[in-house]
Formats: sequence, structure tokens, C-alpha cells
Amino acid sequence: MTLKSFLIIGLALSAAGCEAEGAFTAFRLIEKGPYQALYGSDGRLQRLVYDGNGDGRADVVTFFGPGGKPVRAEIDTDGDGVVDRWETFSAEGVLEKVGLSRRRTGTPDEWDYVDARGAVVRRERAENPPSP
Repeated sequence: MTLKSFLIIGLALSAAGCEAEGAFTAFRLIEKGPYQALYGSDGRLQRLVYDGNGDGRADVVTFFGPGGKPVRAEIDTDGDGVVDRWETFSAEGVLEKVGLSRRRTGTPDEWDYVDARGAVVRRERAENPPSP
């Protein structure tokens, strides 16, 4: 299933649930080149998807909070279709920590906490990360 199909199915299911409750929420999906932006009914950006290599799978998915700032990002750095980097942002949209899957298991086994300049100030590694 392509990323586009996944988003369309998700939007359809969301719409179906809203209709059942009697309050339909309209979403807008805007596509431009390798980018897809999902806007809520309030016009605010909720999700930005980037497919840099054009394979139909997201390389970066960034989620945004109500204030328009990024909340978190999930990144496939090597293009294998599995997320191997996670970024978490403060309420102001500043990068706070980065999770890495060093063993490519799809779950973070290392977290790097960063300062305002992006320099690592603390690193936590899982003692026994899950095996693939």
C-alpha cells in the first residue's frame, strides 16, 4: 500500500467516524512534489509528509501541535521503509531529543538529549535493546 493510499484510507475512516457522530470534520490534503500536507478543519497544519526518493513511502513524517509548531518527527534515514530516527520538540518547536534505532529494529535503543544549538548534552542507551 502506498503512502497516498494509506492517507486516503485514514481520512475516509476518520470521516466515516465523524459522520456517525453527526459532526463531519473536513480535512485538506495538499500535495506539492515530494511533500504532502494535511490540514485540519480549522486550517492548521497537522502533518507534513516528505517522500524524497519518490518510492511512495514516507521518509519523514512531522506532526504539528495546535500552535503550529512541530511536536515530533519520525524519519526513515536509510530508505528501507522502517523508521530509525525520532525527533521530539518542545512546545516552542525547539528540538529536545533524538531517538535512534542503531540495530534497525524500528524502535529507539538510544536517546540523545540536545541543547538549543543541537549539541548532545546527554545520551541514554538501552542495555538490552530488542533484537530484530
